[in-house]
Amino acid sequence: NVGKREFIEQRYQYWEETENLLVSIRRSGFKSLPEDKLLRLGALYKKTATDLAKARAVEPYGDVTLYLNRLVADTHSIIYVDNAKPWTSFRDFITSGFPCVIRKHSKVVLITALIFLMPAVLGYHWMNTEPQWMLKFFPGVSTALEQMSSELESGPALLASGNIPKENMPVFSSYIMVNNIQISIYAFALGITFGFGTAFLLITNGVLLGGVSQLYFSRGNDYDIYFLAGVLPHGVIELTAIVFSATAGFLLAGALIMPGSLRRFDALRYHGKN
Repeated sequence: NVGKREFIEQRYQYWEETENLLVSIRRSGFKSLPEDKLLRLGALYKKTATDLAKARAVEPYGDVTLYLNRLVADTHSIIYVDNAKPWTSFRDFITSGFPCVIRKHSKVVLITALIFLMPAVLGYHWMNTEPQWMLKFFPGVSTALEQMSSELESGPALLASGNIPKENMPVFSSYIMVNNIQISIYAFALGITFGFGTAFLLITNGVLLGGVSQLYFSRGNDYDIYFLAGVLPHGVIELTAIVFSATAGFLLAGALIMPGSLRRFDALRYHGKN
């Protein structure tokens, strides 16, 4: 008890000073305090946190410990309060935050786009000259293209929406959008497979896109227009989103493959923010 009394006598002036500064800030805001007082509050916060640790070691549930715990919590909430407005945060994200991240990793974005677009060109070429290569290396894609080819016999369906009743068009549009959102999520999450899953997803969907475009463009009779009308309105946004998501997946893969001086878990946390 003697030690407790001495501890309170020695430190109480700092606790009281902290309380007074908190009252001033609550009453008139941060701007009411001069800079030296604000710096003083930071120093007092550290002192009070240290006192709390000492009090907990001696009397974990004592009255002094409970008082200091409340005082530290109140000071922390004042110092580290988040004053950002939702609209301001969203505006900053759109105008500077997101573009800065893309610019920072522009090389990875470019490589990712090439991993997606080059197989699309290859898929177009294979369908045009040697479709057996498609069956050999991408049997799943080949099956999807065969099914689509048979449906095109009756007119520009699926992507062009030519033979879909008007009442079913919203459902069809939602299906395409949800499918691309799922691909985006998978492209990011599969970065945890050291990037192999992300690369496979990009290549497969690139080959499918190239193969589908060849099906339409090779038929003439305005099928190319139907294809572009079916793909461009949503594809410009959604295919770009897939590339960005896959870029994020490759950044995760880079953290696993080349963590540098960090542990892999810490490297994942760092690149996860980007």
